[in-house]
Amino acid sequence: NDKLAIMCETDAEIICEYIKNEKPDIVMIDSVQTMNMSDVNSSAGSVTQVRECTNLFMRTAKNNDVSIILVGHVTKDGNIAGPKVLEHIVDTVLYFDPLVEAENIRNYLCAITHELKNSLCITKGYLDMLKKNNKKEEYLKVIRKEINRSIEMIQDGLSVSKDKLNYEILDINILLEDVTDTLEELFKKNKIKYRVEYIDDDIYILGDYEKLKQVLINVLKNSVESKNKNLRIEINSYITKKDVCICVKDNGCGIEDINKLGNGYSNKYNGMGIGTNFSKNIINKHNGKIIYESVKNEGTTVNILLPIFR
Repeated sequence: NDKLAIMCETDAEIICEYIKNEKPDIVMIDSVQTMNMSDVNSSAGSVTQVRECTNLFMRTAKNNDVSIILVGHVTKDGNIAGPKVLEHIVDTVLYFDPLVEAENIRNYLCAITHELKNSLCITKGYLDMLKKNNKKEEYLKVIRKEINRSIEMIQDGLSVSKDKLNYEILDINILLEDVTDTLEELFKKNKIKYRVEYIDDDIYILGDYEKLKQVLINVLKNSVESKNKNLRIEINSYITKKDVCICVKDNGCGIEDINKLGNGYSNKYNGMGIGTNFSKNIINKHNGKIIYESVKNEGTTVNILLPIFR
């Protein structure tokens, strides 16, 4: 390509002289840590060399009306290798770190795995109950529903479509009823007393039904697994000025350090808090809030606020 010139050069002064003579539209220096100036008494990549070379490139860019892109390597900690002051010399700083994207994918896959575990535990509970009573058709219906939900989550994971939500107008009472029906046998199996209070009026929200159901199941299963012999769970819903609030309260073991919730902490003895991050992410995408309040050995309260659809 006659419009593309490549220089195998590390002398910043020679490069700037070329820029002055040829007046290219744009220049890319890869990388700035390899550049040097002969009158600077230090090796390439040092604090002094990188700073002085960057200042020279900046002056050349402004004096000759040329855009110069400086590529800088980063350390494992995500910092620019060499002087941090480089960020304050240039006009714009852009980060392109594949490790960040890889970490995001890893966290999402962990969250999907966590939710699949929830769904499989529910299915296993209903299969166990099939042996003890005659509600075969009713239990098979729930099992089939949870298997389909698991398949959908796997498909979401395979397509890495974590940001895609399927919004529809939802009746909050129907959503709550569906969730409690799904978990009813789990409550019975663990001899958990629970109470649900629905809103008297028909209240609607705009949201992704399956994702919100996952959030509520995650919150309730955290309560179920909070290790209290006389566990009680209260599920209330009420209206604020602009939002509908779903409140889940238990008298379980509580959370030792609520500020670390989601970073390896949960209200379960063996929990990793992965589902908490997933729940926060989903609620945030609904322009809502999820608020945790907890006292160790006394219990946890989770308030989920979602905008009312008007």
